[in-house]
Amino acid sequence: MDPELEAFIPFLPQLDMNDPVTSRKNFSERAAAAPPPDTSNMEVEDRTVPADLDVAVRVYRPHQAQGAIVWLHGGGGVSVTWTPSIPGPPGSRTFPERR
Repeated sequence: MDPELEAFIPFLPQLDMNDPVTSRKNFSERAAAAPPPDTSNMEVEDRTVPADLDVAVRVYRPHQAQGAIVWLHGGGGVSVTWTPSIPGPPGSRTFPERR
């Protein structure tokens, strides 16, 4: 692991993957306490990708965007704790001033 990133591990919330209901509740409370991301310069659209198990996605489209960043998370804690009702994962904070 990158030593610069390793220093942040103690600040990450501990998730009990054996109790996803409580982990999601605790994560939702932490997310609600954080200031919401500024999305005033972008359109935000929730979609569902049809599959055997439908996948909820959120699209952040900055006004006058001329490119794209696709952010896919491989699972882990986010797959247990994040839901579209929780404001702004990192996608909303990525290069908000870029066009």
